Amino acid sequence: MKAKDLQRIIGQSFHDSQRIVAFNFEGNGLGECDIITLTNANLIYEYEVKISRSDFKADFKKRFKHEKLSGKWIDKIKSNTFNIPNYFYFACPKDLIKPEEVPEYAGLIYAWDKKYTAGVYDSSFNIKEVEKTQNYLKMVKIAPKLHNGKATDKTIRLILRRLSSICVNKLT
Repeated sequence: MKAKDLQRIIGQSFHDSQRIVAFNFEGNGLGECDIITLTNANLIYEYEVKISRSDFKADFKKRFKHEKLSGKWIDKIKSNTFNIPNYFYFACPKDLIKPEEVPEYAGLIYAWDKKYTAGVYDSSFNIKEVEKTQNYLKMVKIAPKLHNGKATDKTIRLILRRLSSICVNKLT
């Protein structure tokens, strides 16, 4: 499974739950996020996609990021809680990362899909077989809330700008 496959599964699942979903978001002090979602309550969830164990272990070399998430820098950024998501999750294929390997400030989600064949009626009411895909998400470890701040208008505009850039670039 590739990182884009995981992003697709997670993005589709959360888009269906009325969240704004952005991929490869960077800005407003959040650093680079594989997936960021914004809820109707303006809470930010970040999902760090991992497709291998070495990729997971290498993430902890980003010392400053994990110190921020663990709360070591909270006094210095208290007025700028938008630098930290409200919730932080690792997302990976099923069983790649064990829950006990995930730091206390993070959650863990398994994502996978399964292909199947379904019978559908065509315009002449004949049944034809079509390959379909079912997405699955499993919340393995629930992330704790890192702070109570809400996304600012500036953060929301940056997320929407990122999304609109993707749409515009697809047209050209």
